[in-house]
Amino acid sequence: MTHRFAALLVFTVALCCAATVSAQVDIQQTDGANSVIVITPPAPKTHLQAMCEQKGALIIGGYTDVGTVQREDGSFVRITAAEFTNSVTNAKESGLLIYVHQTAPGGGGSLETRSFIDQDELDSLLSSLDAMSKLDKTTTSLNDFEAHFRTRGDLEISSIDDNGVREVSFHGVEISSSSGQIIWATIRLPLARLAEVQQYLATAKQLIDKDKDNK
Repeated sequence: MTHRFAALLVFTVALCCAATVSAQVDIQQTDGANSVIVITPPAPKTHLQAMCEQKGALIIGGYTDVGTVQREDGSFVRITAAEFTNSVTNAKESGLLIYVHQTAPGGGGSLETRSFIDQDELDSLLSSLDAMSKLDKTTTSLNDFEAHFRTRGDLEISSIDDNGVREVSFHGVEISSSSGQIIWATIRLPLARLAEVQQYLATAKQLIDKDKDNK
């Protein structure tokens, strides 16, 4: 691979990263041949993440793991109800953490992302997944279809066709606020298992709503 082609490849990957996560990406030349990608993490897109990563105050986190939907290879989607409190101002933010854990084939390690979901996103998330579960070939006059829902925190849930088999894909993107490292993780499940995810999401929403009503 030539140095020019390698530099072009790095630049292309950097642009894709920026488009996916809305981050500022700088390409720095080190020795005239090699390039280093420096990624500045974007500002938090959710109130929940902003509270979690707030600096200069003691932040208290409360969690309840509601449920996990797992594949045979160990990959999974986990739904966790979460609340973060600023102990100085007593400000609180509630929502969900959705973990996407991707296990590499052949024991080649794993990847995991954590997506923040604000409380006010949950109704649209649940209604969209309900609509997604009911789609069929009559949805469009064309030969095939797909559907996707993306949260503010860049968790994308899609209905896709894999050689005639309908699946649901969960794709998470996370940037480390300390290192700028970008992590992607994807898991596919049979569409029938979307109902399990929906049930866990509904249960988590009930927990959050009940906690809010008691305050």
